[in-house]
This record gives sequence, C-alpha cells and structure tokens, in this order.
Amino acid sequence: MEKRKALVLGATGLIGREVVNMLIAHDQYERVTVLVRRKLDITHPKLIQVTADFDRLEQNSEAFRVDDVFSCLGTTIKTAKTKENFKKVDHGYTIKAAELAAGQGTSNFLTVSAIGADSKSMFFYNKVKGMVEDDL
Repeated sequence: MEKRKALVLGATGLIGREVVNMLIAHDQYERVTVLVRRKLDITHPKLIQVTADFDRLEQNSEAFRVDDVFSCLGTTIKTAKTKENFKKVDHGYTIKAAELAAGQGTSNFLTVSAIGADSKSMFFYNKVKGMVEDDL
C-alpha cells in the first residue's frame, strides 16, 4: 500500500496536536505537514512545519498537495475578541483551506465541527460551525 501524505491545520490547538501525534505514529503516513502561525515544540522525521499567514493561505497552496487534510482550525470569542474575527477563523479559514485542497486534488478534507452545529442556531458558535458544514 502506498504511503499517504497529510496536512494538518490548527496543529497548535488541543485537537490538532493530538491529530499530529496520531498521524506521525501511524505507519500509513510518510509525511505530515502542519501549517502554523507558530512552530510546534515537537520534532519528528515525518513532520514538516510551515509557518503561514492564514489571511494569505493561498501563498501556501502547494502544501495542500496531499492525500488528506485535517482541519482542526478554531478559536474562542475570548481569543478572537470579536464575532467577526471568530467567524473569520472558524469559517473563513476553513472554507479557504477546503477550496485550496480541492484545487490541489486532495482526496479527503476532514474538519472538526461541534455538537449542535446548525446554521440556523440562535447560538453564535453553533451557527458558525453549522455554516461551515453547509458551505463544505
């Protein structure tokens, strides 16, 4: 079986870090690339870290030439400071990443959503997560 290549977005977060650890430990993956704003404190022969400006994600379009993209992007209102910034990260970056992945012929695009995700929800968090699901 041919070895796979993966790209992880949101690798510095709780879920993303675990996804990276699982992928580098898995025999099926020969390379795991992470696009990050700041480098991870881990090293591994399979791991390639690329510092990226997520507002200009298209500058890293070549990184999306992989078999599987794992999008673990997300923030909190507290960290984002505004609803607009929250939506930009959770929705905008995720959708842009999916578009770039499709453009590079990526086989699988997987994203972390939320229980209760619904674009018609009265709760902003669930609404944004639902919008992501709808738009994917």
